Amino acid sequence: PAPDACGDRDGDFCLEWYRGPLRTVSVSIGARGVLHWAALIGDDDPRGTWRFSPDAGDGVPKTLVHILKRIFA
Repeated sequence: PAPDACGDRDGDFCLEWYRGPLRTVSVSIGARGVLHWAALIGDDDPRGTWRFSPDAGDGVPKTLVHILKRIFA
């Protein structure tokens, strides 16, 4: 499903997926192409950081895809 999009106070762009109080993920995209994510999936709270470079052919990190699948499976 499409995420909710918002702008952070620090200028980052944020995407949020919410399925319920224990199934949510937030991804912050910085101006320099750094992604930061935090999720809540039951008792698990995975977090991560990844440098995104579309010019180098980068796609969405596999870890983040896996998190989204866990939330919406």
